[in-house]
Amino acid sequence: MFSAPDLARPHDSGLDMCLNAVAVEAHGSVHDTPSSSAVNCTGTVADYVRSSVSENTRRAYRFDLEHFAAWGGTIPAADVMVAQYLADHAGTLAVATLVRRLATISKAHSAKGLPSPTSSALVQSTLRGIKRAHAKPQEAVSPLLVSDLREIMCTHPVSTALSVLR
Repeated sequence: MFSAPDLARPHDSGLDMCLNAVAVEAHGSVHDTPSSSAVNCTGTVADYVRSSVSENTRRAYRFDLEHFAAWGGTIPAADVMVAQYLADHAGTLAVATLVRRLATISKAHSAKGLPSPTSSALVQSTLRGIKRAHAKPQEAVSPLLVSDLREIMCTHPVSTALSVLR
């Protein structure tokens, strides 16, 4: 088992900061064999790497890893485990959520220098089957016509800030 780390720690070592930047450093049963690129991170590099991922993304990664762990998932994970995780949540989570969870699991493996099970044929086939069975078609929305655009422009002066229009 693993738990998602507290990714908001302000004063991590360079290695921790590099791993936290991808927001997936795991503890517990995870082997502490980070990739060689993470080992060589200096404070400045780690700061840039950390800023490459938004706080919201780190929060989403943390939540996804906690969900995977609560289900019984581990890092490293076998492709059978990941496929079963997808199958167990196919009816309750949106396909887009499952795709994001796969991305998080892949990032967790990458951060530890491990091969990702998410690209295996089993996991990809499971995801394709879930998409066919559970995906909802995208809602069609009417296009913005020139007449609509003219009405908008007449109603709101050009000098109006876009943030006010939203």
